[in-house]
Amino acid sequence: MASSRPVVRQDTAGGCDVEFGTCNARTRTLAAFTTGNWWHFLEGHCGSLMGGAQYIHIQIFAFYGNDGEENSVYPQTSVNTVCVTIRYFHFQQ
Repeated sequence: MASSRPVVRQDTAGGCDVEFGTCNARTRTLAAFTTGNWWHFLEGHCGSLMGGAQYIHIQIFAFYGNDGEENSVYPQTSVNTVCVTIRYFHFQQ
């Protein structure tokens, strides 16, 4: 007896193949901003001691979709990162 269930392929599963389909969010755009600076704390005959700081902000936008209840959604999120480093460069002035 033949089954009446539709055949679902992996590349179209979850509704991602249609606009406003219900599926995991797929990234549409990344927007990033970064700023930072280096400072020379000590400089001498034996080398230099330097420090740096950097701030990074990334905004992530996904394609439009729905929340499974026919409501239109535009998923987005952001990531903030702060990096701090101290370095010693020997015999460098």
